[in-house]
Amino acid sequence: MENSVLTKCEKIVIFFLSLWVFLVFRNKINVIDNIVYLFLHSFESDNLTSFIKIITYLGSAYILIPLAFISLFFIKKDNKNKYISINLVLSFLLNQILKRVFRRTRPLFTHLVKEAGFSFPSGHAMVSFCFYGFIIYLVYKSNLKHKKIYEVLLSLLIVIIGLTRIYLGVHFFSDIVAGFGFGLLYLLIFIRKVKLK
Repeated sequence: MENSVLTKCEKIVIFFLSLWVFLVFRNKINVIDNIVYLFLHSFESDNLTSFIKIITYLGSAYILIPLAFISLFFIKKDNKNKYISINLVLSFLLNQILKRVFRRTRPLFTHLVKEAGFSFPSGHAMVSFCFYGFIIYLVYKSNLKHKKIYEVLLSLLIVIIGLTRIYLGVHFFSDIVAGFGFGLLYLLIFIRKVKLK
């Protein structure tokens, strides 16, 4: 297994990602995209929008870069802190490459925040999955007390960040699913390659 290029789990993720990309660019997911957006948008209010903008910020470079920088000083065990920063940089670069490969324009929904660039896969969804997902892995491997609580909270944060992008009108539901999917594939490979115990 160690000598194989891809593990069985990674191959399964690639299969479903390939199927998802095929369906998205064959316009087979449009109805679902619209339904999810309209459902989330039905809750729109000034107070909720203000709160959503704060939550979505937790998946932006303005928050993730400082968090990665802080980790260099506070997570010293086994020199794992450097991998948090490396992971962030690599996942961001991979997302930018994928966006330029697929070149999907952003939805024509009402944008509640300003965003530029391509839509697929969602950068917030993918990079948040990679960043917080890697933290979840480190917590899982740690001896922290109540680590299940941290794992659940971080998992919920990843999902909620993805949902905020749809609510704000800057991504399709299919962009978010793709972001999580590519994030999962990348993270599986990254963790295996850096050989963290």
